[in-house]
Amino acid sequence: MIRSKPAAASCLALLLAACAGPQIEKPAPLPAPPAGWSTGTGISAEAPRLDWWTELGEPELDRLVELALRNNADLRAASANLKAARALVREARAAKLPVGSVDASVSRSRTAGASLQLDTVGGPEVLPSQTLIDGGVSLNWELDLAGRLAATADAAVARGEQEAWVRRGVEASVAASVVRAWADLAESDERLVLLAERRSLLADIAARLGQARNIGGIRQDDLVEAERALGALDGERLALELARRNALRRLATLTGTPAPDGVRNFANLKTRALPAPQFVRAGNPERILRLRPDVAAAEQELLQALARIKIAQADLYPRLSLFGSAGVSAVPGRLTDEGALRFGIGPMLSWGLFDMDRIRARIRAEGASAEAAGARWEASFMKALEETDAALDLFDAARRTAAMARDDLALATRLAELAGTRHRAGQDSYLKAAMRRDARLVAANQTLRAETAALSAWIDVQTALGAGWRN
Repeated sequence: MIRSKPAAASCLALLLAACAGPQIEKPAPLPAPPAGWSTGTGISAEAPRLDWWTELGEPELDRLVELALRNNADLRAASANLKAARALVREARAAKLPVGSVDASVSRSRTAGASLQLDTVGGPEVLPSQTLIDGGVSLNWELDLAGRLAATADAAVARGEQEAWVRRGVEASVAASVVRAWADLAESDERLVLLAERRSLLADIAARLGQARNIGGIRQDDLVEAERALGALDGERLALELARRNALRRLATLTGTPAPDGVRNFANLKTRALPAPQFVRAGNPERILRLRPDVAAAEQELLQALARIKIAQADLYPRLSLFGSAGVSAVPGRLTDEGALRFGIGPMLSWGLFDMDRIRARIRAEGASAEAAGARWEASFMKALEETDAALDLFDAARRTAAMARDDLALATRLAELAGTRHRAGQDSYLKAAMRRDARLVAANQTLRAETAALSAWIDVQTALGAGWRN
């Protein structure tokens, strides 16, 4: 007994040394988020709405978004990936339960007599053929003493959550793309109407200048300048028509319709320019950005990496399983004989004691992967803060620019009305009144572009906040 103590101590020391894994550094926590945004104007403290496009109050736009969320191919692919990830979660959780199988076989066989060492001289050289029936059930249950199976399930759950956030990100992107395409289409339509009105006015001015030139009332360069302005409008019309068709193509692709047919299907779509809301729901930075799909997906990636560390560390310890099997094996007609029964039951211990170097190396690799995942999580959070703060700043500037454009349009409209009144009273020439009308149309075009830019900035804020997805 005294001699066995050093041996026992040596075995214990060997066991502890084998189970001691390398030290893994924990990923650094996220930096403290700011209490608020750098700009305070145009921001409401309310939490953003996930279906933010409904704030625009356009039923036809709501219908198109819903159509895209049902039919978009990218969203269907993300949904399929999510289904696969959730199926793997169920598979990982099922690994904690006993596993087994039911087996049955029928075989016709003969053993070669020449391969046997017979006890008697003159034994048969050819042994008889026989039919053997074998069937039974076997079970195996691994006891999760080191937490390997639990960590595997945790990794699968995190993977499923990551795919859920990836899908939400795709959903938010699809919704925002539909709203952008709608805004571009509406801008093109309304600018084409303004352009047609302005072209008609400039054509009338050019015709009157032509008449004045024929009688020597004006110089030739005045007429050339008017004709040049008409040509510039024709070029602008071509660009707007192309932009309109491109917006229709985007709507067709987003809603799952082939582009040529989609362009024809949406050609008569009635749109109107939608003014951007004067405020955006931004709320608290930390609370909101943790629900941004890319940040949340990066967090789930980190959780997967941490779970994989636990899986690798579990290999340092022995695995204990309980197994059992029972069945019969006999020739036909003797399956009920007592000698046909077979069974086995007991514990089974497995330990990769001589594989510790490889296991420790894998633990270090998983630790480094977790460190990288933590850095990516921090980077995504910092990027989200930067993008959202910049988008809010841009929205504030865009809505101020739109307000100034509206003021300029109001002034140009007033001047055009006064010039028209003076022309009808014979106090001003037709040309001067027409030029005031043209200035009003130019101001209306600039206001429309400024309003669309403000709406685009508002959409950018919603995208930066991560809104647009649904549970």
